[in-house]
Amino acid sequence: MDDRRLQSTASELGLTVEELAAARAEITAGLDDALVGGLIRFEDALFEMSQ
Repeated sequence: MDDRRLQSTASELGLTVEELAAARAEITAGLDDALVGGLIRFEDALFEMSQ
């Protein structure tokens, strides 16, 4: 992410650039977990529909 976009995003969230950078790893991990969980539920639903 370029500096201008990072500053803009931090501003929108009411954070400093440093706070946003520190939170990025946690945010990304949480989104990854949610996405994987959603894909698993979607796959389960497709399987159930095919039965």
